[in-house]
Amino acid sequence: AIAFRMGKPAVTSNTLIALLPSLLAFRLLNGLLVRSFFDADEWWQGPEPAHKAVFGYGHLTWEWSHGIRSWVHPLFIAAPMAACKLFGIDKPIIISYLPRIQQSIMAAFIDMSVIGLAGRAFGEKAKKWTTVLQLGSWFMAFCAVRSYSNSLETVFCSLAFFFWPWHDLQPVKSKNWDMALASTFAALAFLIRPTSLLIWGAMVLVHLIFEGPGAIFDIANISMPIWAVAQCVGATCDRVMYGEWVIPVVRFLKFNAMSNGASHYGEHPFHWYFTQGLWAVATISLPLALASIFTHKRHDIMLVSLIPVMLLSMIGHKEFRFVLPILPLLHVCAGATLQYNSAWLKKFKERV
Repeated sequence: AIAFRMGKPAVTSNTLIALLPSLLAFRLLNGLLVRSFFDADEWWQGPEPAHKAVFGYGHLTWEWSHGIRSWVHPLFIAAPMAACKLFGIDKPIIISYLPRIQQSIMAAFIDMSVIGLAGRAFGEKAKKWTTVLQLGSWFMAFCAVRSYSNSLETVFCSLAFFFWPWHDLQPVKSKNWDMALASTFAALAFLIRPTSLLIWGAMVLVHLIFEGPGAIFDIANISMPIWAVAQCVGATCDRVMYGEWVIPVVRFLKFNAMSNGASHYGEHPFHWYFTQGLWAVATISLPLALASIFTHKRHDIMLVSLIPVMLLSMIGHKEFRFVLPILPLLHVCAGATLQYNSAWLKKFKERV
């Protein structure tokens, strides 16, 4: 087993794999128990296009006729639908629950990645606190199991966070191997939702701050070929599904960032994420995460969580689920604060 150390042994590859069945069971139950409605994008952005791709009928919203959305996410959902059709088990009840079950399984990898990163960065006790915060998060339970593109984006971002060669952390396997895996998951997140580029950009920027400008060559040599292949795969999928060469990311950014077209669906002031949105989503984890700036010397993880939110704040249209990929990092930092406070409280009791 590979061991990661921060003082005492924090987490091993074997312990993470051993946790996975429990996490899968937890998120599957979570997914089946969520019976509420959030918004229509849960269906319009994934299951409905996937259903049309497999069965030949289904409603496509204006986003698909204008080529703003990539088909990568719907095709991911369509794969098990096509398997059910192939084996003759494409019953309505199965097809209707399939996207939720699929995303619930994927959500377990968010949990596993978050727990693993907490162990790598802050140690065993912080890992336990982070597990409590991650599994006890109301917004993770409410949103991460839904078939949003944001939810699958969060899966790939969390896996990228885990493998990323953070400053002064022992690698999972080797620094180059970790960078390659992190780049792969970051590229997949970008295919699912282009706004994840803000998170990837923050990771690279913070890495250069702590490792020095020369690190850009390592990142470029390893990441650029991976991203090039990923974009070719995405472009091919969109060419097949749209019937012509379309670059959805360009149209997506033009509509949302340049023309501010998303404001048609509502606007919030620039400070909304920091005064309302993050507080509602992260609750107690937000102040605890911010406190980690003072309780620990590690600031890179917290910086990566704050920079994308600052950039998202410049866009008029804001939603709670847009910061879902940031929530795992806040849980890691909050767990570190709780670990520090519990250790401080123990020492205080011993002195008293």
